Amino acid sequence: MVVDEKKTMNKKQQSGRSMIEMIGVLSIMALVTAGAFALIANGTSSQKRNRAVDDMVEIATGTRSIYAEHEDLPTINSTTLLAALSKSATGPYTGSTYSVERLSNTTFAVKLTGLPEGDCTALGIKEWKVATAHSCTKNSSGKWVISITVSK
Repeated sequence: MVVDEKKTMNKKQQSGRSMIEMIGVLSIMALVTAGAFALIANGTSSQKRNRAVDDMVEIATGTRSIYAEHEDLPTINSTTLLAALSKSATGPYTGSTYSVERLSNTTFAVKLTGLPEGDCTALGIKEWKVATAHSCTKNSSGKWVISITVSK
């Protein structure tokens, strides 16, 4: 009977997991979860940058078309242009806005204000096919601005 009790006790001891094993499993799960969150955050940032590029190219192309049709360039403001293009002034980043600024009779700038510094830098090094120039700067309010200059 003593032998049977020892076998029963050994089975009970062997069937459970040690605290060290459980901590190891939980640590691995935490690392995998953290990695997944990092990938999701990176994908979201990339998606916002792509949307910003698409919107700015669309605004630049549409503005170029409108400027080609109208001689009264000084009277067309950013709000009117965006409304004519059926575009919202709201950008993809929280608190960001699009605007169009006439620089001369032949050039204008499409701007996105209020984006994170890292995304502004990433967009600043991008090759813009519709633009003659581009820049990433910090405005007087401390907000980052990506600006592309377009000739009509």
